[in-house]
Amino acid sequence: MKLKRRISFLIIILSIILCYTEPVSAKVTWPSAPGVSSDGAIIMDAATGAVLFSKNINKEMYPASITKIMTVLLVLENCSMDQTVTFSRDAVYNIEFGSNHIGMTVGEQITVEQALYGICLESANEVCNGVGELIAGSQEKFVDMMNTRAKELGCKHTHFMNANGLHDKQHYSSPYDMALIARECLKHADFKRIAGTKSYELAPTNKTSEVRYLNNQHKMFPGKKYEYDGFECGKTGFTDQALNTLVTIAKRDDLELICVTMHGNQTHYPDTTALLNYGFKHYKDVAISSMDENLKNDYYPENESILKDFLGDCKDYTFEYDKSAVLTLPDTASFSDYVPKLSDPKTEGDTLSANIKYYYGEDIMGTVPVTLKKNEPVAATPGSQPTEDKTPLIFTILKILLIVILVVVVGFVILYLYARNEVKKRRRRRRRRRYEEEEYDRRRR
Repeated sequence: MKLKRRISFLIIILSIILCYTEPVSAKVTWPSAPGVSSDGAIIMDAATGAVLFSKNINKEMYPASITKIMTVLLVLENCSMDQTVTFSRDAVYNIEFGSNHIGMTVGEQITVEQALYGICLESANEVCNGVGELIAGSQEKFVDMMNTRAKELGCKHTHFMNANGLHDKQHYSSPYDMALIARECLKHADFKRIAGTKSYELAPTNKTSEVRYLNNQHKMFPGKKYEYDGFECGKTGFTDQALNTLVTIAKRDDLELICVTMHGNQTHYPDTTALLNYGFKHYKDVAISSMDENLKNDYYPENESILKDFLGDCKDYTFEYDKSAVLTLPDTASFSDYVPKLSDPKTEGDTLSANIKYYYGEDIMGTVPVTLKKNEPVAATPGSQPTEDKTPLIFTILKILLIVILVVVVGFVILYLYARNEVKKRRRRRRRRRYEEEEYDRRRR
């Protein structure tokens, strides 16, 4: 009985010790996702950049004409709508026979805005060549600009060889990279306006008296085969090697989603519909300022080393943040499941700018830009040197050492008591055996 009481006591002590160790993070759970047939697919929250669904999102695939989203982005960033595009012989004829075009001729002129309608609606390959020459002077230099801009956006699995997406073995991208490019395009109102136009009349030009009627090839517009509630704009693509590629942007309430499917075999629209339904059903965007109590109080704790190092002895500072920032919240989680981390610090004089990133597991689901400005920095005492507060680290190390020592001691004690009990059992067995032998001898006598 004494042994049992001792073991129980040691177990209680061990339990108390373990209660003060770091808690295990809550398990991250995501809503049940649909299956899709396209080889690559992604759903991205346009506001936060959070990835809500992924299938081979970093796999390099042929993008076909969704390449044109990058071409459109560079046009929006480098041209005004009323600039003139003049088509060279190389721009007109440097496309595959039978590929998409709107019949531009050498020397013909249209505005940049008209060119964008030709690219976004009819996927006109020669128009891509024309705007590339306008911006960079040659198609080759424009392709260099495309690759440079892709890297700036964080694309790691993209390499362009032309402005239109016609097949080339060295021309590839990935679902994630294409979503990044589309998200950047959404920063320009003209992209959504033009790419979201169902039909357009291209007026007569200096080379033709006829009106060209342009029709958007995307089939999720109202009245089309795959019409979708909330559809805003998108871009289609197809080559024999790429198969079907599709970029779609849709919005319901305050949630705007970017869906990209690649290398689908006539499954791109059903896949897109299933993914958008999944996104709108299980996710929502919430204002971070309404969830984070620290931000609501215009304050952020100084326990982050970045802030402590910056502020030093200064106790009076101004804290500002982007009150419009949102985070993506799945219906399987609550705000308490998110872990905020301060990152990307930049200092300029008495001002620190940084980002608070909200992690759900390993995924960033929202970011808030913040700035801190010292109002009245405290002057250091002459001859004194600032010292870094290492107390939390010391306590952590001591805590770990104490736990290890106690666990080892408890283990040895348990083993000792167990061994001692076994010795006692063996002694009792030997005494019983001797007693039985003596009793046997006595009876024989």
